[in-house]
Formats: sequence, structure tokens, C-alpha cells
Amino acid sequence: MVERGTGALFILSGPTDSGKTTALNKLVGEARRSGTAVAGILSHKIFQKSEFVGYDIELLASGIQLPLARLQQQPETIARGRFHFFPIVFSSLLTELSTPAPALFLLDEIGPLELSGGGFAPYLKQVLALTMTHLLVVRKQCLEDFLFRFKLQPRDIITDYSRLGVLLATC
Repeated sequence: MVERGTGALFILSGPTDSGKTTALNKLVGEARRSGTAVAGILSHKIFQKSEFVGYDIELLASGIQLPLARLQQQPETIARGRFHFFPIVFSSLLTELSTPAPALFLLDEIGPLELSGGGFAPYLKQVLALTMTHLLVVRKQCLEDFLFRFKLQPRDIITDYSRLGVLLATC
């Protein structure tokens, strides 16, 4: 069981390629325009010559982008499904925790790697223990297993991305 801080926990869930990250980018922009401090991680698809090659993460507090996964094997990566992950990247989540008092913390996204105990899973306890509003992005096909494995009870599971703006009222 993961201990929770007193902030609200929301989950954004939907199928792969359904616009979750696009909706999060919009939310981050709205939050920043309203003066709400945002930290966490967004995952962005990476293309080379219009061909999908993998994902990078963006650390929201600093704007730093780091490689997360590639379809082709790379040095110092671990294979999981069709992707090769850069394991050092997952600990960058702790860097975002050192951000002074973010009101909103985003984690994009929880998938099969986390359900097997890898990826961002080892850091979830530290993230969720903080007093702030949390928004975790969980793939639709992983949602039930994620809630069971981590014994979490979110305030809301958002599947209509147009409702994301209501989160800002909880920050």
C-alpha cells in the first residue's frame, strides 16, 4: 500500500494515442498562466523523418528533456515489450520532487513497466506522500491492475479530457 499525503489524487485514463498528453500540455499551460506551480513528467513521442522512434520525458519544473525509450536497442537500455528504456531516467522523478512547493504534480504515464515494479513504480511512494494535487496518467488497459497493486483510491478517474481544468480548483 502506498501512503498518501493530504493532497487530492486524480487519475487521467484513456487508450493509447487518445490525446492524454495533448490534454496535459493544455492543462500545464493553463496552470502556469494562472500562477499554479507545476512539477512532474510529461512523456512526448519522438519522430525522426516522420517515423515514430520512441519517447522522451520533459521535466516540467525545469523544462529539461531526457530520452525515455526507443524502439531500437540503445546502449545501457532495458528491453520491455517493443521498447528499450533508459533506466537512469526514472530517478529523474526525484529531481522534480525537490521543486519548491509545486501545487500540481503530473506523472505521464503509468503502464505495463510500472505494473511489473519497474519504471516509475519505485518512486510512487515518495511522490504520493507529498501534500499537493497529484494527477497520474494511467493507460486504460492498466487502470484496474494499477489501482489494485498500489491500493489507491483517487478522488476522480477522468476519462473525458475536457474535464481536466477542474483540477486547478484543487491546487
